[in-house]
Amino acid sequence: MLAPVVAVGLLVLGLALNAATTIYDLTHWNEVYYLPPEEAANRNGLADLGLEVIDQLASILSGLAAAGLLLAMVGLVRGRTWAHTTTCVLTAPLALCCGLAFIKGQGSFAGNPDDPNTLTPRHTSVPTWVLIGDALGPPLLVGSAIIVLILLFVPAVHRRFYPPGRQRDRAFPHHE
Repeated sequence: MLAPVVAVGLLVLGLALNAATTIYDLTHWNEVYYLPPEEAANRNGLADLGLEVIDQLASILSGLAAAGLLLAMVGLVRGRTWAHTTTCVLTAPLALCCGLAFIKGQGSFAGNPDDPNTLTPRHTSVPTWVLIGDALGPPLLVGSAIIVLILLFVPAVHRRFYPPGRQRDRAFPHHE
């Protein structure tokens, strides 16, 4: 019965890896990406600012989701119904939105490297932990989110949170 808890732990690890690499990218932008001066002159600065704001919001949301999932892990261990619901509510958008971004980016959240609008990472000056985080974070996040959702609805696990005696229709308490 601890399988969902382990999967949620992996999901939190994926969120932490993605947030850490995003924060590193934001704070070391000139070291991570190479943009020739002739391309920089033709780029839309407002669009680049928008992407930076989105990255900052994604980092904040990742932190909040990780905190909520860590709290829900405690409830999952204790078999609390609220933890089951909270985990499902936090995990479903991660599986859908991040999964779509992962598939669209061909295995990365950074985007398709063949797209001319995508900045080219300068891998030589990036620390190894960033490369490992970029490689492991997205598949770990998407894979564990899907596994969490599957595990939470396996009949044996679902019965632990919603025993048959508690599923009566409360609208008609005298009806048997």
